[in-house]
Amino acid sequence: MITVEQYMQALAELANDQSKLMQNGFAMLKANYRSPGRLISATRLSQAADESYTGHGPANIQYGHFARRIASLLKYTPDVVANDYPRWTYTLCTAHEHKDRNGHFQWILRPEVAEAMESLGMVDPIGTHDALDDLQAMEEVASALSEKERSTYQKARIGQGPYRERLTNYWGGCAVTGCQMHEVLIASHMKPWRECNVQEAVDMPNGLLLAPNLDAAFDQGFITFDDNGQIMLSPQLKPSNAALLGIAEDMCLRKELTDYHLPYLQYHRDNVFRSKP
Repeated sequence: MITVEQYMQALAELANDQSKLMQNGFAMLKANYRSPGRLISATRLSQAADESYTGHGPANIQYGHFARRIASLLKYTPDVVANDYPRWTYTLCTAHEHKDRNGHFQWILRPEVAEAMESLGMVDPIGTHDALDDLQAMEEVASALSEKERSTYQKARIGQGPYRERLTNYWGGCAVTGCQMHEVLIASHMKPWRECNVQEAVDMPNGLLLAPNLDAAFDQGFITFDDNGQIMLSPQLKPSNAALLGIAEDMCLRKELTDYHLPYLQYHRDNVFRSKP
């Protein structure tokens, strides 16, 4: 069993190697960490190393070589073999039981590697919560509320109920684009619901009404806003992906933020926004 401390030492040592192969390896490692559930296909790993790469080939070669360098520093050889040759990627990951739709491996980053990356400051820590997990975890809090308060609190988690109504009344439409197709707009939290107390969870200034593309980018920390409402793009959001998502550097919030919004927005910048490359 390789410890977090051992991974930290190996990653720190390898970070001094400025070769293209090693830098691609770190790019793929970070992409593996940032993927939902830390699960990523070989094809997506390839694209993380270089947008011009197609297919799974570059990932199989480069991620494997990167993992072998880590294994060498750890003096470790994976038990899993193919054609009598160790599958070095298992130094960093485990293979998902199902391959992707193209029949390629999907890799799950080992939790010890993820913790080592966080401890070294290589990545902004990312939780892996979903709505059901959050609701279950906060059930003890909710149980102490009245039936009406509990309903309002729980609906705020999924952007419904009075919380959404107050955001709709304030912003009128998407807080950035002005889109008024309310059926698709999402009531998002600046300070994530799971980290709020009851009052913060239903507090209108803690929210933005956003189009789905902006909500997803905001929720995952790929964008945020400064105190003047100007959009800030994470260095992890590649310009090509920003363009495909319809996100531009000149975007800004349509209404002036109040003093009540600013602490929540500061929390988002400090704790959700992916400020590191």
